[in-house]
Amino acid sequence: RDRLRSRGLGDVYKRQIIINGNVDGIDATSVIVNGNVNGDIDCTSIKVAGNVKGDIDGTNITIEGDYEGSIDGLNVTINNKGK
Repeated sequence: RDRLRSRGLGDVYKRQIIINGNVDGIDATSVIVNGNVNGDIDCTSIKVAGNVKGDIDGTNITIEGDYEGSIDGLNVTINNKGK
């Protein structure tokens, strides 16, 4: 019998990039940044636990800090902690 191979959640997590620190721009599919981003972001799914300075283009965007720049996204959440 023929069966399509199921791609479980493990395959999704293997393609996810986790960055612990600051970064100068991102171009990837799925990224979690535990730090600040100083540059443009182009991702399908991104979560930044810090501040962003740059333009953001993506589908699912979550920013936990402050941001400067334009945002072009479908699902955008800004949890500005303030200063």
